[in-house]
Amino acid sequence: VYRTVAERSSRLPRGDDPRVAGAIWGYAQQLAARGRRTEAVSLMREALDARRRVLGDSHPDVLEATVEFAVHLGATGDWVAAEVMLEDVISVQESSLGSDHLEVAATARAMGTVLANQGKYDEAAVRLQQAIRIFDAQLGPTHMITANARRNLGRVLGTVGRHDEAAEVYGAALEGIRSMGEDHVFAIQTMVDIAQVRMRQGLLEEADSLAVEAIEAYGRIGRRGRDLAYARIIRAQVQRAMGEAERAEAILRDVIETGGSAGGGSGLGGGVMGRLALVHLGDLLIEDGRLDEAEPLLLEAYEAMSAVRPASHSYPMLARRTLEKLYRQKGDSAQAARYTEVPPGG
Repeated sequence: VYRTVAERSSRLPRGDDPRVAGAIWGYAQQLAARGRRTEAVSLMREALDARRRVLGDSHPDVLEATVEFAVHLGATGDWVAAEVMLEDVISVQESSLGSDHLEVAATARAMGTVLANQGKYDEAAVRLQQAIRIFDAQLGPTHMITANARRNLGRVLGTVGRHDEAAEVYGAALEGIRSMGEDHVFAIQTMVDIAQVRMRQGLLEEADSLAVEAIEAYGRIGRRGRDLAYARIIRAQVQRAMGEAERAEAILRDVIETGGSAGGGSGLGGGVMGRLALVHLGDLLIEDGRLDEAEPLLLEAYEAMSAVRPASHSYPMLARRTLEKLYRQKGDSAQAARYTEVPPGG
């Protein structure tokens, strides 16, 4: 419907009709949800420019739309431009709305995402903590938005090795989300997050128990595909850390073949979780000395990831590091050097 309205409207002498801008924006959101971010960003830019001309740069609706546009722009790889946009927005919001307004918190949360994707983890943590402080005061600690902001902070802290802090933050997030039900999908996702942190802390039995519990919970609610696949990948990592390499390999191969859906293929072997499983399987094979078997898997995963993710994203970076490890073990320093160099923003 959005597409039809947007396409028909484009043939009319409309000036800056806000109804047309709204239709274009809605169509762009649908494209973004389907992974067609480049097209979405182009349409969003057109609609945002129209809103600015009618409402002015500092109008609350324009500022809110700019935040959403910046996040989608960053997801196409231009995180620097996204950061600049959000800095401008939050400056205007703090001056006009006050530093404790919910719109300020929403922008600070978005900035946390944008900064983290540039590797600016300390700055990202500060912005996410700013957002959580406001959400706690305005919405309460058990609100879904507050809990999800805590999950984002937990990921940032875990990435920089602050695992004890990450576990505490995830625990608070889980407590809030569980108020909406034990088997709420966000509660299950947070259990997987905590399992990963526990693994990094060396608490392997607890990590494995959490991963299993999450996988079973996904089964109860009929959740398959990407979420289930990721939970199984985490469990494979835990099993490997426990010395169960064969079991870990079997789990990863099943994720690649079925997308993590026990008893039925969901076709994710070529999707993002299938590619992530390929990288972890390749790393496991390297450790087992099966270098020639690992090489094509890692090259396939890296090529596929790089086609849809910016070079600074953690998944292509993980594939690069694993390829570097492979070629160093093979004694091919020239090939290893290709994957040692950190890409812009990495």
